Amino acid sequence: MKKIFEPIKVKGVEFKNRVVMAAFANLKLLSENGVMGDELLKYHLQFADKEIGLVILEELLVMPLIQDLPWAVEEANMAPLRKIVEKCHENGTRIFAALALNGREFAQKGGLNALSTQEMEEIRDAFVHSAKLCKEAGFDGVDLDGAHELFLNQVSSAITNKRTDRYGGNQEGRATFAKEIASGIKAFADPSFILSYRFGASFDLIQDAKLAKILEEAGYEMLLVSHGISYGRGVSVPPEYEGDSETLYAGTQIKKAVNIPVVAISRINTLAKGEALLERGDCDFCAYGRPFASDPAFVIHSKQAEE
Repeated sequence: MKKIFEPIKVKGVEFKNRVVMAAFANLKLLSENGVMGDELLKYHLQFADKEIGLVILEELLVMPLIQDLPWAVEEANMAPLRKIVEKCHENGTRIFAALALNGREFAQKGGLNALSTQEMEEIRDAFVHSAKLCKEAGFDGVDLDGAHELFLNQVSSAITNKRTDRYGGNQEGRATFAKEIASGIKAFADPSFILSYRFGASFDLIQDAKLAKILEEAGYEMLLVSHGISYGRGVSVPPEYEGDSETLYAGTQIKKAVNIPVVAISRINTLAKGEALLERGDCDFCAYGRPFASDPAFVIHSKQAEE
């Protein structure tokens, strides 16, 4: 059996294979007041029976700030999400909810650095509350989106975080927000509920590795390494990774720094590419975005093409 189709267990949760469908939104199908509409629900249901080990559902906002995106704020938001969870579980597919805030919602208040400590605590508690709603809805875990200049990435980055309270200062201080969210979620999580973090690589590999270790020690149980706030900073990709993106390479290096499963992402467009990464020990899961966006049956069709 190819490694990409081998099962893997994280905590008390077994995944039937190492294929991850990365969170991506279909912005043509909108929600209303944070409730996923029938067409968007139908869109997501189509992935439930496509031999995917883990589906990471499109981002759910943890505060009611953008009306036409789905939320995980109150029970009214959860009914369509439960249907997706149930359909995935019927087909042996695990499912995480991606939880996020954009950050631009706070521009009128002056952005991250102008928020009071109390406002930061309220946002922290919103992430914890959303995660609890997702657990109650049957999700196998949550993936907190700390990449792509979203709010969590703004907090963890020295480039954007200039706060002087406990949520700023050095790297340990900037990680306090994520650590407190983890602590809040750990208070109700059990062995069947996984806490994952979408890590925004800065491409300072030493600092990235330190932050990854801090997150592991805080209780995060999986890391999906994506692109973070770099503002021109890059990393030299060695010859053995020729053709791979900086993001993918950063993920392979973070894998060496932690003892929790790492999900690789970025330009992994074929099962063969994912298999090569897994065989080399560069990651524990491989995440695919564009392949699933263009073909929901990407895994099935790829297997058929190899036969």
